[in-house]
Amino acid sequence: MTSLKKTVLLLPSFLFLIISCNNNEQHLSTNPSNPAQQETLGGDSDEHGCKGSAGYQWSALRNECIRIFEAGVGLSPMSDKVDTTLAVFAVFSTDADRKKVELFMPTEKPVIMDKTEGKNNWQNERFILSEPIPRQLVLEDKSNKVMYKLK
Repeated sequence: MTSLKKTVLLLPSFLFLIISCNNNEQHLSTNPSNPAQQETLGGDSDEHGCKGSAGYQWSALRNECIRIFEAGVGLSPMSDKVDTTLAVFAVFSTDADRKKVELFMPTEKPVIMDKTEGKNNWQNERFILSEPIPRQLVLEDKSNKVMYKLK
């Protein structure tokens, strides 16, 4: 086959390849004049600057953005009526006596509870978190019904 014939046969394939690549780049880029096509990465910061998409949320107890699954202790539900994937996380104050704990619950805003003097429990008007033995946490409501427990 002569080189002219090869060029004539390969030229359309080469042009098709160039046009195809150019179209893909147009589909991948966003149009800045169309807000519906703009994608803001990392634009999910809350009022404290915590990035929810990275797993961070504000801890009023620690006064910083934390990942509750790293900073806290996960407690599993004890009731069959509760979705077992909905854990509660207990984040303790960083002082040696752990005088306060912040509970992150799936259906409520975080709650801060104070440690009871001379006991290994923390409570407020609705909940009691106790530690009967080290690293065994139990969350009860005020009627002493066990809601969550460290498994």
